[in-house]
Amino acid sequence: MLGPDDRRRAEIEETEMTEKADPAASFHPVSPWSYPVERYYYPWALAEYIANPEPSDHSIKSTVVQRLKENPHTKDDTIKVDVKQRVVILGGEVSSWLAKRAAGDDAWDTAGVVDVSNQLHTPEQPRP
Repeated sequence: MLGPDDRRRAEIEETEMTEKADPAASFHPVSPWSYPVERYYYPWALAEYIANPEPSDHSIKSTVVQRLKENPHTKDDTIKVDVKQRVVILGGEVSSWLAKRAAGDDAWDTAGVVDVSNQLHTPEQPRP
C-alpha cells in the first residue's frame, strides 16, 4: 500500500519525466511584478467606494451654501463659497466671530470636504 509520501514521490517523478521529454510544456511564465488583487484593493473598501463615491466640487459647494442659508448664525450674512479639489474656501464679511466659526463648522461637517480655508472677517477684525 502506498502512503502519501510515496504518492507525492511518484507525482514528482512523473513530472520530471514529462519535463525531460518536452521542456516547453513545463514553462509557466510568472510576471516578476504580480500583485495579489486583495492586497491592494480590499473588497470591502471597493464596495464602500462604489456605494458612496466621493462628491464632486459642485455638489460640495451646493451643500455648503444650503447649510449656510439654514444656519441661524450665517443666514443673514453674504458669504462667498468656492470649492477646489474638495477644499472649501469661505470669503466675505460676517456679523460676528460666532458666525465665522459657525460657517467654518458647517463647511467642515459637509461630506467630502478635505480642508477648509476660512477667510471670513468680522467688522471688528481688520482685513488681511
